[in-house]
Amino acid sequence: MIDVNVMSLVWTTRVFLQDFIEQKRGHIVTISSIAGLFGAPDLHLYTTTKFAVRGFMESTRKVAKRVIEGIKFNERIVTIPSIAYIFGYKIQIPMILYKMYIRHMTRLGRIRDEKFLAESRKEESRMWIDMALLLPNFVILIIRSIIEFFIPKPFKDVRGQLALITGGANGIGRQIAINLAKQGCKIAIVDIDYDGAKKTANELTTSLGVKAKAFKADVSKSEDIEKLKLEVKHDMGVVDILINNAGVFFCKSPEEETPSNLQKMIDINLMANFWTTRCFLQDMIDQKRGHIVSISSFAGLVGIPSCICYTASKFGVRGFMEGLTIDLHYRKLGEFIKTTTIFPYFVDTNPGIKVRVIDQCEHKIMYDPIMVGSRIVEGILRNEEVITFPKMTYFFCYLFTSQEEERRRDEALLAASRGEEFRMWIDLTKTFFKAFLLLLKTIYEFFVPRKFKDVSGQVAFITGAAKGLGKEIAINLAKKKCNIAVVDIDFENAKKTAEELKELGVKAKAFKADVSKAEEIDALKGPVEESLGPVDIVINNAGVFFTKNIEDETPENLQRMININLMSSFWTIRTFLQGMVDRQRGHIAAVSSFAGLNGLPQAVCYTASKFGLRGLIEGLSIDLHHRNINCINTTCIFPYFIDTNPAIKEIVKEGTYRKVILDPIKSGKTIVEGILRNEEIVTLPRNTYYLSYLLSFPMGLKKMCNKIITVDGYKDNSRIRDTNKIHKKMSTSQEEERRRDEALLAASRGEEFRMWIDLTKTFFKAFLLLLKTIYEFFVPRKFKDVSGQVAFITGAAKGLGKEIAINLAKKKCNIAVVDIDFENAKKTAEELKNLGVKAKAFKADVSKAEEIDALKGPVEESLGPVDIVINNAGVFFTKNIEDETPENLQRMININLMSSFWTIRTFLQGMIDRQRGHIAAVSSFAGLNGLPQAVCYTASKFGLRGLIEGLSIDLHHRNINCINTTCIFPYFIDTNPAIKEIVKEGTYRKVILDPIKSGKTIVEGILRNEEIVTLPRNTYYLSYLLSFPMGLKKMCNKTITVDGYRGTLNKQKN
Repeated sequence: MIDVNVMSLVWTTRVFLQDFIEQKRGHIVTISSIAGLFGAPDLHLYTTTKFAVRGFMESTRKVAKRVIEGIKFNERIVTIPSIAYIFGYKIQIPMILYKMYIRHMTRLGRIRDEKFLAESRKEESRMWIDMALLLPNFVILIIRSIIEFFIPKPFKDVRGQLALITGGANGIGRQIAINLAKQGCKIAIVDIDYDGAKKTANELTTSLGVKAKAFKADVSKSEDIEKLKLEVKHDMGVVDILINNAGVFFCKSPEEETPSNLQKMIDINLMANFWTTRCFLQDMIDQKRGHIVSISSFAGLVGIPSCICYTASKFGVRGFMEGLTIDLHYRKLGEFIKTTTIFPYFVDTNPGIKVRVIDQCEHKIMYDPIMVGSRIVEGILRNEEVITFPKMTYFFCYLFTSQEEERRRDEALLAASRGEEFRMWIDLTKTFFKAFLLLLKTIYEFFVPRKFKDVSGQVAFITGAAKGLGKEIAINLAKKKCNIAVVDIDFENAKKTAEELKELGVKAKAFKADVSKAEEIDALKGPVEESLGPVDIVINNAGVFFTKNIEDETPENLQRMININLMSSFWTIRTFLQGMVDRQRGHIAAVSSFAGLNGLPQAVCYTASKFGLRGLIEGLSIDLHHRNINCINTTCIFPYFIDTNPAIKEIVKEGTYRKVILDPIKSGKTIVEGILRNEEIVTLPRNTYYLSYLLSFPMGLKKMCNKIITVDGYKDNSRIRDTNKIHKKMSTSQEEERRRDEALLAASRGEEFRMWIDLTKTFFKAFLLLLKTIYEFFVPRKFKDVSGQVAFITGAAKGLGKEIAINLAKKKCNIAVVDIDFENAKKTAEELKNLGVKAKAFKADVSKAEEIDALKGPVEESLGPVDIVINNAGVFFTKNIEDETPENLQRMININLMSSFWTIRTFLQGMIDRQRGHIAAVSSFAGLNGLPQAVCYTASKFGLRGLIEGLSIDLHHRNINCINTTCIFPYFIDTNPAIKEIVKEGTYRKVILDPIKSGKTIVEGILRNEEIVTLPRNTYYLSYLLSFPMGLKKMCNKTITVDGYRGTLNKQKN
């Protein structure tokens, strides 16, 4: 189930996502389930995968303490800080309400087959009534929750009970063990780090006097857990409290992550919860006492950009725990077997976590693992069902955004956390109004749907399309003239479906593949594109459904369900996404299930897989938004039971679920309509759409509020128009030259009028920006930290380039000294090493693209990835243009201008991938104002200025705000005797600058992220008489370009 439901989603995303990104177009659709909202009985595995990851990241000292209190007082929900407990109900209905809802969703008794379909229609009507009846119960539940917030439940007694803690050797797991031992609990420490586990066990026995023992096990392997059960039972007795704490964290996009890391994350973060629960639950049932705890993560509540796979695993954990809770309630076991899910923010358990918080997170909140462990145990002792760290994040994870200009250093991090928590409250308040408007918009669009987009000629890749729902989706897309790749392991029926589709006048072809295997999805890309063309729409429909109690399910079925239901979507997204990005068009959809919204009884593992799928799509949507890839849409589909298989009908007839079974023909049509409207959520039947919002805020609000856990530089791009609707804006001077047809001229007149409006709007912003620019001249920005970064400097063997290198080395920046003068470059490198940095000389003719390309590998091997590129190399000739030789003209253009193209072309993509970089170029005063007797030189330096300004505008349009640019305009610098002679001749002012001071000023400008640096400084004002500041150009560029212009630019690489 993990492999199919979770890992398959990882594999497909990993394979296709990069294509989507490169073509800037794509749509990833994943079919989750209602269990992804509620959690369902017998769907433990699916629910667990997405929740555990979130808990792993958010556990902290305060969190742990609060959790313990919750366990002690049998609290069902624990939040940190406590006040978030009240707000939590605005986001997600607590577990008690889930149970109420399940009562309405489950009906006992059988009905005869001939009355079945008629009864199904009546049931749909009754669902509306039942939903209305939930409201009074909801109000009562909120009142009860508020009372329990101020008057917590008492702690339960766990003395003499046995707690088994995975990942208990270090970090949060160790702190949980210590706090439970203080309550008189026996402790079984399970960890792959056996030495650390033994050390912790000995400490518990020695200092606290409790029975404790270490056990070695790989929790991702079911056979290790089964052996562990026998050993623990023999040595210590029956487990009463199971705490799933083990987890790993990798932060890469699906297209960049390796399959082994993806599989490892799913296996440890999600599957381990299945294996431990499966082994130990039956003993708890037999003794009528038990408590199961899983550490998810903040990522289990809201998707984290650039951590899609991790988010998917933690959403899965969350789904597993919700499904387990519902299942235990349904089986009347909830009174004596409790569950707790923990959603911590970052906890100071690992140096890598601290670095991530400092460098990338808006809110510099870092929790002490001692406090977290204590809080977790308190929550367990109160039987709290949900614990968040900080408490307020139970609500905040959906509703706030903030900005912070400076990054706190390590020594101030923990102290800053307290202030950050207060600011989180302020941020929350600010967002209420936006949230209200967004919800109104969502309701409006339910009754007044968006218009259909045109998909004619596009290619849809649909898994599980040989028959059933997948086939109906394919037919409805074919009716819209979309070409179809029918992908299924049932190749015979796939071929039949493809033939039917061809009769609708489209291209269609069948492909055989096991979608749970990444390599088979990878292998499909070439044949699909050769036969049909690049994939524009990916619909992950393949899935399997088993109904058994988790303790009765076989490991093989669990693994299969995760692989097909979840991991297959990873693989398709991974394969096709980059192509969509390149083409700036795409749609990714996934068929989850009603189990992806709310847990289903007797389907815990299935619920977990569908919750996982839901989390993958939410995480992908958040990640695409964060990366400002707005040309690729996502859709997650949550259907109830569909009449695609006799077994489905029998399951519905048995009476566990409502007697609602949907028509696959109508369902396929509704799903395609949702995709054509770019809806992010499609529910079947439609009335459950409202329910989905009681359980989770709409995706648009999540995107708006996601900034709390994202890097600085996040930019809301919601005001940008659709990049596919590109208009040609024409100035008056162009009108006579570019006549096309009558329609174009008419459009041109309208566009000219709009240009005046745009220009008028910009004046006020321009005035404010100019004031800001003048202010920053007198009160400069603070320096950024470049220690440990790598600077690639051309022409650095001597002169100005050497001084720039020296000043960067003083800031502990490693230097690649690039020059055609290799001997002096080596001398400079040796001088730089004396400053305590790494430096190496490289010989290259920077005017040749192949030599710059060839440098990338050696530079990265010797020094590391390049973070700063400084294009300093240049030559200067003074002759009238009619007297200059073609060779000198070409050489000047090649060195002064083209070399910068080659360096940017070589290193820019790496900066984008790492979300960090700075590109600077030394132009000249001739780049601001033409110089007499230097027409060719002026042309080359104006060209360099245009390159950097164009690059800055392009990065801004593409919303790549993590890469800064600087263009430097120096007057004459005393680096060469010939320069001094030129100044003496009298054509130019008798100003010649000191290269040492100039190098220092240039580096200071780079460290302040200044876009323009002039030497001498007083010419800074002159530059504004000649050219608007770069920020204003970005704002004003709209008057001469179309609003979707970046869409065209992004299609044209290099």
